Amino acid sequence: MKIAILGGGCGAMTAAYWLTNPPPEGPPADHDVTIYQLGWRLGGKGAAGRNADAGSRIEEHGLHIWMGFYANAFRMMRAAYGELNRPPGTPLATWREAFKPQTVVTMMEEETRDGVEEWLRNEWIVTYPLRPGYPGDQTSFPPPSGYLPLIVDWTLKRIASFVGGSTHVAPKSALPDTHHTHLTAIEEALKTAFAHAERDVESVLLRLALEGVQVLIGAGFALDFHSVELRRLLQLLDMAVATALGIVRDLSATNDWTVIDDQEWRAWLKKHGLHKETEWCSAVRSLYDLVFAYRDGHARHPESADIAAGTAACATVRIVFDFYESLFMRMQASMGETIFTPLYELLRKRGVKFKFFHRLRDVVPSADGARIEALHIGVQATAIDSAGYDPLVDVKGLGCWPSTPKYDSLVQGAELKAKKIDLEDYNAPWPDVEELVLEHGKDFDLAVFGLSLGAVPFVCSQVLAQKEPWRQMVDNVKIVTTQAFQFWWSRNVADLGWLPAVDGRCFGERGVLSCFVEPCDTWADMSHLLPLEDWDVPVRNVSYFCGPIRTGSTLQDVIDGARKYVDNDIDALLANTRPDGRFRYEWLAVNSPRTDLTDDERFRSQFFRINNQPTEMYVLSVAGSTKYRLDPANPGYENLVLAGDWVRNGFAIGCVESAVLGGMKGVQRFCPGMVIVE
Repeated sequence: MKIAILGGGCGAMTAAYWLTNPPPEGPPADHDVTIYQLGWRLGGKGAAGRNADAGSRIEEHGLHIWMGFYANAFRMMRAAYGELNRPPGTPLATWREAFKPQTVVTMMEEETRDGVEEWLRNEWIVTYPLRPGYPGDQTSFPPPSGYLPLIVDWTLKRIASFVGGSTHVAPKSALPDTHHTHLTAIEEALKTAFAHAERDVESVLLRLALEGVQVLIGAGFALDFHSVELRRLLQLLDMAVATALGIVRDLSATNDWTVIDDQEWRAWLKKHGLHKETEWCSAVRSLYDLVFAYRDGHARHPESADIAAGTAACATVRIVFDFYESLFMRMQASMGETIFTPLYELLRKRGVKFKFFHRLRDVVPSADGARIEALHIGVQATAIDSAGYDPLVDVKGLGCWPSTPKYDSLVQGAELKAKKIDLEDYNAPWPDVEELVLEHGKDFDLAVFGLSLGAVPFVCSQVLAQKEPWRQMVDNVKIVTTQAFQFWWSRNVADLGWLPAVDGRCFGERGVLSCFVEPCDTWADMSHLLPLEDWDVPVRNVSYFCGPIRTGSTLQDVIDGARKYVDNDIDALLANTRPDGRFRYEWLAVNSPRTDLTDDERFRSQFFRINNQPTEMYVLSVAGSTKYRLDPANPGYENLVLAGDWVRNGFAIGCVESAVLGGMKGVQRFCPGMVIVE
């Protein structure tokens, strides 16, 4: 079967992987697979590049960290690295070298003092110990009711850890007797709930026990002893018990989390008893920050925060309870090098053809709406080499994707470079050098649509005119613009003044932090990547910042926002970067021998990005939208399937695992032996 895969993001590459994956028994399917990709690199929202003019530095679309519950994504990557069988000693030879555990995460918090909001210097640091096994070992996930004993047991352990005086929380002896008694009462009520949860998750007694715990938690918030650590404990208990009650009342008789997706997550939690002290605490806000869940990028406004309740509840319990080895897994190179280079190399070995600089222009359905009749492809540039375009460059022995095309490899390269044409820009002033029309039955038998949702109105106008479900999907499943910037420093993170690194509260791990200044609410110390770069000047730290941004914003808005960030806010995060109210621009590293660089030159030499192209827009999971997502295996045309995180895949939230699920479910019927972990 001739298969045309449109796009090269996670969903599309997953589809290509499984379509060419040998089944457990018998010969591999004899598919002729071609991937058509706009521009010069794979990756979609996960694309990355190397800037040859700036120390071969890594430039990402944003911050990418995998999670330990990504069962299907890790299973694929583990198998891909194994099949690729890179020689020992080469960079990222195995998947274990490509991913390392991250067990500590940090959340910032604000507190009102004398009517003024101030950032607490006592950051909320959450640690999770390593668990046996590896991500991808999962074989299934429990139904909603299966998490009830886990949730109640988790709350009991949080109390035991707190009163036992575990690291960095107030020991029992530091609390007044009233609080001892109160926590003991919560603990005993939870033990009763746990006993009922183990026996019967639909028990009225379980519901009554959890409702009693909520009353006790509310009483705890009313006590007047000021303890940041105790408040945080109560907020975690509050979230857990509200989630458990919601499962008991709404989900105990179903395996489908999405039955409550018409409700917004915080509204659902409040309906099940969440207290006002918790409803926008950092533990709640962190999930919204994690998935950019703010309508139209209004991240400064909590009322714009929007995630479907079932999808959010499912994500929360999987993050907490279903990880193997570590809560987070850090890639040891860029997303491009860790994920898309090995997949590209493996798929080429399997015979998959890659057509770079091939932009999908139009999807043409048949008049009767039964099938896709043609695919119109615009050829943006042509390779000099008759064998095709080789997309990778070597940086310290690692195959990498450059930040710009390899102009010397293109017939039109000199002109593209001189005119500074960005071939990933949908509005680039550059005409196609050729148009291809792929015809059904001749050039393809099956089309896999792997572009992101934002591209649908641009390339599927005839489909939208023909199919009401497609129009409803575009109208109801929302997307948002995101932003990112990266700073390289001549000082390490302790010199920059990240206090948990200075006082040891991060347990020696590099920082990953959320809930900070909007709209760039997330920060990570990514200095473990510096040995992969090739600087001529000393560089001791690289920091990544990301978040949503208002619809209609430009790259200049990102730069202006970053300037405001460093001039006003960054010292609440990195305490030594703004002494006496002036940001230390001289600490920003620039790959230049010049010693007379101005502050503005140093600042503008850093990396800034806005993700506002149709294929880069982040897909949201707003309340009421899940039912409008299309079935990836049956989107309304007999020879078309879908791949991505925007389809109805059982885990409709923007992340790698969701994109992998979308790709797998789209092509499952063509892949004997495929097993999806659900």
